[in-house]
Amino acid sequence: MNDNLMDVCRVCGSRAIAYLCDTRNEHSETKTLSNFRCEICGSVSVGNIVSGEELGNAYSCLNTRAYYEEIHAKNLNKMAEAVQRLKSAVHFETSFSIMPVRCVAAQTAKR
Repeated sequence: MNDNLMDVCRVCGSRAIAYLCDTRNEHSETKTLSNFRCEICGSVSVGNIVSGEELGNAYSCLNTRAYYEEIHAKNLNKMAEAVQRLKSAVHFETSFSIMPVRCVAAQTAKR
């Protein structure tokens, strides 16, 4: 593993993080990304600490159109499953609707 890794959760700041696995990275100088899961809040993060310049270079060379076209169907299925699980876990009035996360993110970005 890389020595330049996070030592706290990026979401809650807990030191209770567990190494999950490494994944290959073809988009920047860092060729191996180490993935961690926080044992407190459950978030999963890439643990490598990289510079803003490296991140900028990685995202600038990513063909986002091809990437999102490739994962579009899988994401639709994941969202539909999440909505069904939420509906079965939460009791609500029939007038209540669940707004997809991407809509909430878009509304937040507009503010």
